[in-house]
Amino acid sequence: MDKPNEVRRLSNLHFQFHLEMVRASDNAILLTTFSRLNLNTNSLLFYQRLSNQGKIQTQDEHRKILAYLEARDTAKGEKFMFAHLWRKRNAYKRSRI
Repeated sequence: MDKPNEVRRLSNLHFQFHLEMVRASDNAILLTTFSRLNLNTNSLLFYQRLSNQGKIQTQDEHRKILAYLEARDTAKGEKFMFAHLWRKRNAYKRSRI
């Protein structure tokens, strides 16, 4: 089991990753929407519910997104990012049942 401070730290990194992706989009509407969703708190709740394997998978997916960005492979990066977001959306929906 993760220590509370470690969960909070990793949750904050998770939130920051997504915030930086939104900022990098240079899309004012997306940034406003993201800001209004209170995802910093939701990120903590979501991250607390992840299994260790889920945490590892999430971090691996974030690394893969960064690799696509570094390679400037927008087609694969966009496809993978949408798949990542839908997986997380579905996991969140399942956790609320």
